[in-house]
Amino acid sequence: MAGEQPQRDAATGTVCPECDKQTIRGSDKCHHCGAPVDSGETISLAMWEYGGGLIAAFGFFMTPVITGLPAIYCAYKVYDRSPNSAYGILAVFISTIIFWIVLPTVILPG
Repeated sequence: MAGEQPQRDAATGTVCPECDKQTIRGSDKCHHCGAPVDSGETISLAMWEYGGGLIAAFGFFMTPVITGLPAIYCAYKVYDRSPNSAYGILAVFISTIIFWIVLPTVILPG
């Protein structure tokens, strides 16, 4: 199996060449054995997850008006493959909105 191309299934993911188990679609490594897998996508699922979380967290420094659309787009791209990650990105984004509402109304006037 070492020289063969991994099988691809658009709905479920790639078959790992090392352990012959199905991987998560968009992932660049096997979650069973850790072997690198070519997912066929230019940006891996992990990059959308990390990028969306960082962009949403930058809302604490740059206001959620600037970081809102990129964070929501990352959550949208991740949602069908990893809903919990999308919910995490949205939770961070919503907490930045709450922070920017509380900061000028409660913290700064006091």
